[in-house]
Amino acid sequence: MNIIKPIAAAVTLALASGAYAAGNTATTSQTGSGNTATTTQSNTDFNDATVSQVGDNNSADVLQTNSSDTQTASVDTTGNDNSAVINQNSSASVEGSVVQVGNANSASIDQDDAEGNLASSSASINQVGGSFGSDASVTQTGTLDADATITQDGGAFNTATVNQNLDAFVDATITQTDSIGSDATINQGLAAVADASITQTATAGSSATINQLVDSFSTATVTQSFGAGNVATVDQVAGGGLTATVDQSLSSFATADVDQTGFGHTASVSQTNISFASDATVDQSGLGNTATVTQNFSGLSSAMITQTDSGNMADIDQQGSWESSASVDQSGDDHIANVDQGLGDRNDATVTQTGNGNEAEVDQSGSDNVAMVDQSASGNYAQAHSHGGNGVIDIDQTDVDNYAEVEQTASAEYGIATIDQSGPDNWAYIEQSGIGASGNENVATILQSSTMDTASIFQAGGGGNNALINQN
Repeated sequence: MNIIKPIAAAVTLALASGAYAAGNTATTSQTGSGNTATTTQSNTDFNDATVSQVGDNNSADVLQTNSSDTQTASVDTTGNDNSAVINQNSSASVEGSVVQVGNANSASIDQDDAEGNLASSSASINQVGGSFGSDASVTQTGTLDADATITQDGGAFNTATVNQNLDAFVDATITQTDSIGSDATINQGLAAVADASITQTATAGSSATINQLVDSFSTATVTQSFGAGNVATVDQVAGGGLTATVDQSLSSFATADVDQTGFGHTASVSQTNISFASDATVDQSGLGNTATVTQNFSGLSSAMITQTDSGNMADIDQQGSWESSASVDQSGDDHIANVDQGLGDRNDATVTQTGNGNEAEVDQSGSDNVAMVDQSASGNYAQAHSHGGNGVIDIDQTDVDNYAEVEQTASAEYGIATIDQSGPDNWAYIEQSGIGASGNENVATILQSSTMDTASIFQAGGGGNNALINQN
């Protein structure tokens, strides 16, 4: 009887299976009450799993499956109602790590691949110190070199979530330190080279959310530190090369909302230095638009920038303002709008630009000022300045190459200037200075229609001035 071949086959099978599973290492150390640890490593090379638990209702679960190379998972928890789950599926070269110390902690890392050979992914959750009621979750699916880091330290009621789907070259970072009632969420899907970062430090009841979907080479950053009740949301959807920055430091109950679709947009919102209950909204679509909102040291101020099409620039500055409102709406290409309501109270400015290549500038200081600019067609230019109180400015331009400038300075109480231009080559100039008598009513109106018009009004001193120019 020939038994050599069966024995050789058995030896060969044993060697083969041993080579497939070579290098696996699992270490579990438990002390304390109610601990449960489960580690499963299956059919892969170079696995490593380490679980260490000390005290209080601990539970840890590690599963690593079907990678031909390099999986590493480590869970380390100390005290209180800890639970950590790491789930690393059919993938090559993933790492996870959870460190928890104290209080009702829970952490979950899920790195998936569905047998597409993940090619690196790394997630780290760190909840330490005085973290209370903490919850952190990282999910990375179908990634090529994805990375996520969550750190929660010395806070209360913390929750941080990172979801990265069908990723390539994505990165997400959430840091919450010394915060109370904090919440942070990052969602990145179908992205190539996306980046997101949320930082909350010493805040109470603040919330930050970043959503990046079908984006490439996009970046979003939200910073909330030493404030209370601030809310920031950044949505970057269906585009690429998008950049959004929100800073809500030393502020309370400020709200910022940035929505970007398209390519090459830049949006910046600054609500810092005791900004109270200010609201900023930026909505960008098209190509290469730039929007900046500054609401530092302001209260109850509202700013909205809406940009469609391409190459538009809008800047709203409400530093030191109280109850100010500003709105810029740009459609078409290559518009420029600047609204400065610094050191003003209850200012209201509205700029609407359609067509192409229009430029508008509004500068208001004082209180109760209202300025409205409406431009259509192409190449229009408008300026409005009101330094003082209770001035009302209205500019309306259509057709091509109109120019309008209004200046109401110093104590221009109820200055009220209106320019309405239609037709080519018009330009109009109004300047009102001083206090008019009989109700403080300086009024100047210029209406121009049709060709080659020029109108100029200058009113100074007192005496109830009223001027009207009508060219038709």
